[in-house]
Amino acid sequence: GRPADKPSAIMAFTREAAEPLLMQLGSKTRAAAEQLLPGPVTLVLPSGAGLRVPQLAPAAAALGRITTLVVQSSANPSGGP
Repeated sequence: GRPADKPSAIMAFTREAAEPLLMQLGSKTRAAAEQLLPGPVTLVLPSGAGLRVPQLAPAAAALGRITTLVVQSSANPSGGP
């Protein structure tokens, strides 16, 4: 299983939905987020959690039905690549 001290990733359907979390970032990181999200990147928040806003249609379509942020785990085994 996932170690309790290892932060999870947070998914948002749109950059706007992620705005409360993006507010935690410094101005340079926020500017980068505006350019990179949605897209194939994970931003690390001050809490250590990763923030993702998918660009791929299937993921975006699935998340589009959800109006809140989604906490998720990795498909990779803990400690693995």
